[in-house]
Amino acid sequence: MARVLVLTDRHPLDPDCKGAVAWNLILSLSESQHQVLVLTTQDPETIPITHPRLTIARPANSWHARHLPKFLQGILFFQPEVIHTFSLKPSRLWQGLTLWPYLHAACRILPGVRRFSTIFESTDLPAGEPSWSWHLGSARTVVFSPEHKRALEGQLKNGAEVSPLEIEASTEYEDEERPARYVLVPAPVSEWQNPQRDLLLLARHLTENPGLHAHVAGGWGDWPASSRRIAWSKMMPIADRLHMLDPLNLTQLMREARRSEGLWCNPLVKDSWADLLAAQIAVGLNLNVHGGRPALAHGSTANFLSRLFAGNL
Repeated sequence: MARVLVLTDRHPLDPDCKGAVAWNLILSLSESQHQVLVLTTQDPETIPITHPRLTIARPANSWHARHLPKFLQGILFFQPEVIHTFSLKPSRLWQGLTLWPYLHAACRILPGVRRFSTIFESTDLPAGEPSWSWHLGSARTVVFSPEHKRALEGQLKNGAEVSPLEIEASTEYEDEERPARYVLVPAPVSEWQNPQRDLLLLARHLTENPGLHAHVAGGWGDWPASSRRIAWSKMMPIADRLHMLDPLNLTQLMREARRSEGLWCNPLVKDSWADLLAAQIAVGLNLNVHGGRPALAHGSTANFLSRLFAGNL
């Protein structure tokens, strides 16, 4: 098995659930006999994940170029065979002020090291993203849908591989008392395809099903206050059954999904991260889905990565 160095700035409790999926994969790689070192900008004391073959360290609290020596020291000390990077959070720094172009140049001369990246959705790498040069140096980029592969392959030097997206369905809340009947919308209004239209479609569904409520994970999101006021005025007949929730981490989202009567996915942008995540949760919990369901690859994500690292794909 390989010595795997992971670079990430995501936290297991991030509300977009990308951090939870990343850390579940990190744990699975450790359980698959890999020796894993995670270099992160997050505080390790806040990450509740442990394993005998997993070490978590924070050389610095940002990817600023001035911290390059600290990250290089960790890499050289660990002597990885594989460096795997999960798509990073958007940065406001100019590329030259980040460590990525310099780390890219340094790692090209490290003997026997192969680099890979995981991208959760094609929009994770917008034009001008400071980490772009780093991801371009990956031997392969891992994505979770054929659509993401098609969107990115023209930009990537070495192409992309479609991995299964595996999310374990917790049984922690199976015996919990259920609240009033509801459908769960697994993304905030600001991330919907057409919020005005989609709110009216949801209102119509609630009107046709008088005993049914709707829970919206993340509520309004960053949708403008003026648009919210207009929407509420149109939703008044069912306003008492429309519940805007706080942002949910993966555990909370799974809990809401398990207690629901199904996922309302009509508003989701097709093949977005929220769409893929909702589809996988629905499969794991055997839930009804209102709206199309994207095609999913089946299997273990950790096994897929292990084969990729070994060059067996």
